[in-house]
Amino acid sequence: MEGLPLGAHFQPTDQEILFYLRYYAEVGQPLDGGFIMQGDLRYFQVEQPPDVRSLERLYYYTECFYRPVRGPPTRDRCTVDGRGCWNSREGQKTIYQSSEIVGYKQEFKFFFRPEPSGEYVSTSWAMTEYTLNSNRSNNKDNYS
Repeated sequence: MEGLPLGAHFQPTDQEILFYLRYYAEVGQPLDGGFIMQGDLRYFQVEQPPDVRSLERLYYYTECFYRPVRGPPTRDRCTVDGRGCWNSREGQKTIYQSSEIVGYKQEFKFFFRPEPSGEYVSTSWAMTEYTLNSNRSNNKDNYS
């Protein structure tokens, strides 16, 4: 967030985040001037978290990923190594612009498994996922 004046805050509304996300999905380039990074949370390593000393929140563009942990398929998001999992904390919320559905918002909490065969342990990390309304998107990819 270099180049910002002292005291500047990036606190977008749900509609603004979905606007940035739609632009990224359609044009393939971020509109945000570096506020939202591109990343793939499937490769998230708990041992090497991002440098967040000066940030309260991180924003990422990523493609949706779904993989069942155990049992039937769920909307939980898991890391590739299977040691971490973002579990849905509540139902999906619909986001409107005027009376039109522009996207969806869902909250997740991160659970970590220290040993490959061990139990998942709750962490303090949370994620808010925004998904575009696919009826409005010209792009076949689903970005969050």
